[in-house]
Amino acid sequence: YLKETTTGNAYNKIFGTGTKLFVTDETPKAPKIRLFPPSSDELSVTSKSVVVCLMTDFFPEVIKVEWKIGDVVQNDNVQTDSVTKMEKGNTYSLISRLSVSKLQWETQPITCHAIHEIDVPGLKITKDSKYEVPNAGNPGGPTCPPSVQELQENTEEGIPVSSLQVATLTYTILLMKSVLYCGIISCILYKMEYWGTKKPL
Repeated sequence: YLKETTTGNAYNKIFGTGTKLFVTDETPKAPKIRLFPPSSDELSVTSKSVVVCLMTDFFPEVIKVEWKIGDVVQNDNVQTDSVTKMEKGNTYSLISRLSVSKLQWETQPITCHAIHEIDVPGLKITKDSKYEVPNAGNPGGPTCPPSVQELQENTEEGIPVSSLQVATLTYTILLMKSVLYCGIISCILYKMEYWGTKKPL
């Protein structure tokens, strides 16, 4: 914490336990936020999935992710990776994930907010908006979903490959699970139908 006091004409700042102080000539940079919706296949099969929030290009590295479903702050079902230094420039990135149910996704907006030295509006996503990707000059404004080419360009601009790989791996695992579940269910239904229609000799 930080306590500010005055003594005569002097202005004092007292830092308490847990305070991290940066002395640098670097200009603080606000995080750029991207939200990725949950897998529709995963929702249809298991009724739950994850929303992924990617934050990039921020400085200093001290940051906290706040998730909301509707107006309620979420403390459970949140997984946030450690902050990663980006390849180009003295900036950082991180990925956070929120587990949501099918009912939550279909009925309430989901917001990812960065608590940082440079405050930016939380980014909101719903089942209708799908993607809301902010431009640098318009944080929080909805645009079209990012293309593969755009992601490749972002990688060249400095988004760490590890972060993109984690996001890709997450969706790949969810997709594989969905295919596996569908295969198992189809096999069970086929066997039930086969044995139900088979006549004894």
